[in-house]
Amino acid sequence: MTIRQLDPADAVAMGQWYELVVAVTQYDVPDFPTPSRRAHLARFEDPTLLAWDGDRVIGAASYQLPQTENLRLMYLDLVVHPQYRRRGIGTELLEAAARVRRQEADELGRGYRSYSTAARHDATGQIVARTKLSFESDDDTHARQRITIVEPAHRGRRLGLLVKSANHTYTQANEPALRFVDAWNAEDNTHMRAVNAVLGFEPVDGWAVFQLPVPAASVDCQRLVSARLYRP
Repeated sequence: MTIRQLDPADAVAMGQWYELVVAVTQYDVPDFPTPSRRAHLARFEDPTLLAWDGDRVIGAASYQLPQTENLRLMYLDLVVHPQYRRRGIGTELLEAAARVRRQEADELGRGYRSYSTAARHDATGQIVARTKLSFESDDDTHARQRITIVEPAHRGRRLGLLVKSANHTYTQANEPALRFVDAWNAEDNTHMRAVNAVLGFEPVDGWAVFQLPVPAASVDCQRLVSARLYRP
């Protein structure tokens, strides 16, 4: 069994999570109606950990983390598939969620925080694009551009540009001291570099990242381009 963070843009994982919720509902409260697939797929506000047995989701823990007070508390919704109960899966999910809470509390204590924006497909309720900016130092003038991802079936519609632009606006509204956004992209990631250029990023540096396979001795090298967006 493995436990991984749910990516709302992963249609397979979202579908597996829904099937788990249906199985749990039908077993625990059979007089309740079957949960709505569309409503469930729109549940991206709360982070979720999924327990996998091979390619099947057998447990889930959705949680809310207080951001301003009660930083040692967590609101948790934990379920395990009826066929997999009494095997310690719920306990492992609880422990994994507790680790997330401790890490989050530590980051908040150091002033770390992040802002995210997602695009949801109206017809299906599925999250098809998302992006994230994070503040990871004591310098509130700098933010770091984290992941931007678009569901493959929805690419070519400028969703990456739209969510990044919206997230920058959202972040600036809450972080008036912000002046620079730093991003790193592989040199051959021409699409995302083009998106960054439209947003106003300018190259400021080039980095080489080396990968050494173990135990082989050959070395791979990838070029990264560091870019910076100035926000007046």
